[in-house]
Formats: sequence, C-alpha cells, structure tokens
Amino acid sequence: MGPPWNSAWLRHDPFVAAPNMRGLPMWIAASSGLPGEHDRPNSAIGVFNTANAMGLEALALAQNRAFQVRLATLGVDTAHFSFPSTGTHTWGYWQDELWEMLPMMKASIGA
Repeated sequence: MGPPWNSAWLRHDPFVAAPNMRGLPMWIAASSGLPGEHDRPNSAIGVFNTANAMGLEALALAQNRAFQVRLATLGVDTAHFSFPSTGTHTWGYWQDELWEMLPMMKASIGA
C-alpha cells in the first residue's frame, strides 16, 4: 500500500473509499484480542507472540468498529460485521471467519 505520505495510501484507504462501496458485499471481522481456543502458547516466544497478537487484534477491532460507524453514517448497509468475544490476530481465528463468510462469498460470485 505504501507509506502514509504516498498517494497510494489514500487510494487504498477504506475510510476514504467508503462512499464508493455501496452495494458491495463485505465481511468485516475482528475479535476482542482476548486469547481463545486457538491460543496455546507453550514457550516464552509463544507467550510473546500471543501478547503481540492480542494487541494487533485489539487495534483491528477499534479500526473495524470505526469503519462500521463510517459505513452507517453513509447509509452503506451491505457489510456484515463479525466481532467475536475472544480471539487474537492469528490464523486460527481468520480461518474460522473464512468458513463463516464462505456462503456469503459464494453467493456474491454466483458459485
């Protein structure tokens, strides 16, 4: 995407592009950052990685909630939001969301 001072940053910023997203099916998800079923650190580096994943997911949640408000204020109602109560920024939770959104994706591409 580029650094914030690069023009590509604004072209790819969903907050800026939100008015153009009317009618687009979207699945937007972020968890609380609290460890859940996929978090099983078993070493010091595992604990370190889980702590980082907690912070990243909490940040993603704040940004996704702000984006939810942005879309609502624009009247864009084609987004599905998923905010599970537990989960960190790791593959197991992304995989869970991918399986959940699969029917929506298939419907949107006619599969």
